[in-house]
Amino acid sequence: MTIGEGAFRYRIDEAWAHQDAAARGVLSSVACDRRGRVYLCSREPHPKILVYDADGERLDAWTHAAFRHPGGIHGISVTADDALYVTDALYVTDVLDHVVHRFTLDGTLLATLGTTGRPGAPGQPFNSPTQAFQAPSGDLYVADGYGQARIHRFSAGGTLIASWGEPGGGPGQFDTPHSIGVDRRGQVWVADRENYRVQVFDACGGFIRERRLERANNIALDGRDHVFGGSGIMELDGTLLAESIDYWGHCVCVAPTGDLYWTHVGGPNQLARYVRMAERP
Repeated sequence: MTIGEGAFRYRIDEAWAHQDAAARGVLSSVACDRRGRVYLCSREPHPKILVYDADGERLDAWTHAAFRHPGGIHGISVTADDALYVTDALYVTDVLDHVVHRFTLDGTLLATLGTTGRPGAPGQPFNSPTQAFQAPSGDLYVADGYGQARIHRFSAGGTLIASWGEPGGGPGQFDTPHSIGVDRRGQVWVADRENYRVQVFDACGGFIRERRLERANNIALDGRDHVFGGSGIMELDGTLLAESIDYWGHCVCVAPTGDLYWTHVGGPNQLARYVRMAERP
């Protein structure tokens, strides 16, 4: 079975990591490193990070005492210097953690931003953050998307530089900023989920443009100046190259090969690999 359109056509590899399906649990997010290894957030029944190679063989599985609650971990991203950022924001009890963790790829905790179990003051980090992403500059951007409608920018050392955003549907306003990414130009891309759009900002939060889309759950960058935002695939100037709900998921990431990995949280084992078929534009 193939999906997609134009230069962005894919074959669904339904057998990828199939032998390991029963052990995965409910998957919330996925990320790839520069070697093509795949990192999955499994948030229930036991929060953990699963690691696979490009062939679907499991390489590792680890958890940490920082993952205090089933259902807690939400978003994951891999940095250029081989670290993982994991947001801890959801819950199946009445306790939320409101933090962003930085780990080594094999699970050593390096740092935590935010206060475990305590939301930030209105407008301040964090109240149920959804995803963190390290920009090429080294600065860290966090979508603070479930408890408030904010974006926070930190220095590489963890100092808060700026925050922007408020509830609403206008430029620079959000209704669930769910995912975030920063391109090589320093543009900040935000999946504004419940407003059905992707918004683009400069590094300081200045509004540049928006793109209305049928779905706006995820932001993923492919290293070839393409942005996968919700149901759309765009160039860095915002030009829409393809749009299809086939690309939609709770989270999507792009491997160095151009293949896509997709997760959805509608139930256990919601995972797919899309193998790139078309010539790379």
